[in-house]
This record gives sequence, structure tokens and C-alpha cells, in this order.
Amino acid sequence: MTFGIRFLTGYSASFDMATQKAEWPPHPARIFMAMAATFFETGAEPEEQRALEWLESQQAPTIHASEAEVRSNYDVFVPVNDSASGIANRSRQVRQFAKCRPHCDTIYLRWGDDCPDDVSAAMEALCAKVTRLGHSASLVQMWVSADEPAAGLQTWIPTDGAGGERLRVAEAGMLADLERQFNGRAIQEYAELEEQIHSARGRAKAKLKTEAQERFPAGPPKSSRPTVRATKAYQAEGRAGEAATELSGCGPFDSGIILLRKLEGPNLGLESTLQLTGALRNAVMKHGPQPPPAWISGHAPDGSPVKRPHLAFFP
Repeated sequence: MTFGIRFLTGYSASFDMATQKAEWPPHPARIFMAMAATFFETGAEPEEQRALEWLESQQAPTIHASEAEVRSNYDVFVPVNDSASGIANRSRQVRQFAKCRPHCDTIYLRWGDDCPDDVSAAMEALCAKVTRLGHSASLVQMWVSADEPAAGLQTWIPTDGAGGERLRVAEAGMLADLERQFNGRAIQEYAELEEQIHSARGRAKAKLKTEAQERFPAGPPKSSRPTVRATKAYQAEGRAGEAATELSGCGPFDSGIILLRKLEGPNLGLESTLQLTGALRNAVMKHGPQPPPAWISGHAPDGSPVKRPHLAFFP
């Protein structure tokens, strides 16, 4: 099964505690945790649970991703929530928001063998609901992909050796571990009991308070930060004994884009962009080779559109 993930803002915002810098490529465990969080937040459908349990039992995936430019970390002072009320107080905590910009905004993961049809359908539904990967600013679109990874992406392959870069990976039982660490059921039950106590009066209120003390002697239940035990060595294909190739982008676009800037005359509004790009294309069609070749016109001699890359104008 292959997953596609597109970073909608062009950036990935996730922090690798081991290296103290932006995490790239995204670790398989982080992707699994994003799917698990979506599963718990959207009703915990049984079919999706079976799909995640199937996924966690598979071998570590192969990752196809471009290189990325890592932004320098900087300290940000953020309000700290009051432990009792959940309301931000005046104290501040130092946090770092690690961020990187991949040269291509889409990555692919080949994860597991061919899966049963019911698992595939549930996985498609779950992926469609995933909205972020890592920090809430790291917005993504995720899907089950039938396409081949884009040309120019580097491949990270899991290995059995000790060398390479170690990435956190999912393992059997991880979904159950995440549920225990999040402790969502107990937190929900405590909140419902607190609401009943607040609304009750007299003996009913006293009885509910006694029940709360018996069920939660340590006070309000809390969530713990997810921990991942399993890691796997990954080797970037083509890196052994040589420097990594710098990618200028992905897909058919050339890195040598010609930029034209209007310096004189009145400004043009957004509604003028199609007229402007059309005029540029017409000028190239008129003054270029005659008849215009397909890589300029985008059309075959019979007028049908070509499927190969061709010249493009964009504002």
C-alpha cells in the first residue's frame, strides 16, 4: 500500500527530540500517530481500527521524499495553561518551533503488502480525514495512492544494519499503547462526572463526590506524551560513499524559470492575469519556430493536446 502526503503550506513543522532539529523525512511513527489521532477524534470506527492494527504489523515502509531546507530554530515564549482550569495564565514557557521546507511538497510511503479490500477502503476513508502531521501549522492532505512517486524524489530504505539514520517506526500494539497514553476514556468519564457533580444538589451531590474520590483517588486523570520505542535504520539511496544530490524541484518543471517583471505603467489587477499570460503565449507562438512545435503550443499537429511536458506561462 502506498500513501501520498502533500504539505499544503509547503512547510513541514515537526520537532525531532533526538536530534533537536526539524524532522525530515517524516518518521513513519509520526505518520502512524497522525492517523491514530484522527481515528480517535472522529469516532473510532471499528473498520478503521482494524486497518491501523494491520498497518502497525507491517514492515517499516520505504519513504520517497525530496531533500529539505531546515530553518534555524528560535525561542518562542508561549502561555502555559493552568493545570486546574485549563486557562492560559501569565507565566511563559520557552518552546522551539522547528520547521523545514521540502523541495517537493509531496512525499510517498510504500507501507506493507497488498491488503484486504475492507482494510483498503477503511484506510482511504481514514487518510481523507488526516489534516496535520506534527505541529498544527503542518497542514497536510493524505491519500492512498495508486500513482508512482514523482521523478526526482530521493528514496529512504529501511535496513537491518546499524548504520544510516534512525527513524521512529510503528510496531504491533502501538495503537493500543497510544490509547493508554492518551487516557481519553478516563478523562472523558471524569469530565462527565464533574458535570454531574456541578449540577447535583444535596445527598446526590455528596454521593457523586464520593464516587469521584473512589474512582479517581489521584485527582483528574491526565494524558502522557506519546512515546515510541521502536526505531529502524534508514539509508538514503545514492548516499553511500557520495554526497547527496541537491534537488531543484520535483515533477517536469525546470529549475531555470524565466521571470518577467512589469516595471512601468499602471498596476494590473488579478483579473488581468489570464489576458497577460495569453498575450505572452501568443507572442511566443508568433515569433517562435513555425509551425509552433508541441513543446511550445501544447498541441499535436492535429490539434489534440499533448500529454508530454510543454511550455507554461503563469502569473
